[in-house]
Amino acid sequence: MEYSFQMDEWTDLLTSSKSKKYTVFPPRAYFAASFHENKIYIAGGETKNSKDDPSKILDTAMCLDLDSKEFVDLMPMKKARTRCTSVIINKHFYVFETSSLCVFFS
Repeated sequence: MEYSFQMDEWTDLLTSSKSKKYTVFPPRAYFAASFHENKIYIAGGETKNSKDDPSKILDTAMCLDLDSKEFVDLMPMKKARTRCTSVIINKHFYVFETSSLCVFFS
């Protein structure tokens, strides 16, 4: 969903004919996300195939380019992380889970 402050309305980016459609974001929960240079960086989290399956902790990372409206896969993290947080400082994407730390790019 995208909210326009100017128009005071929400647009469903996956079904709207007004905008180019975004690629589908793979379902996940408890992931980290940060924003930098009109891109959203996403890492880690958990996914489930069904309510009977155990959660799978993810090592994957991706970037949503808000200009092209497409996801680009990043290198996987060296360790799967969930319930994590992130920050971008000096063009480095830091992902924290408890005492863990991972740097994606420089």
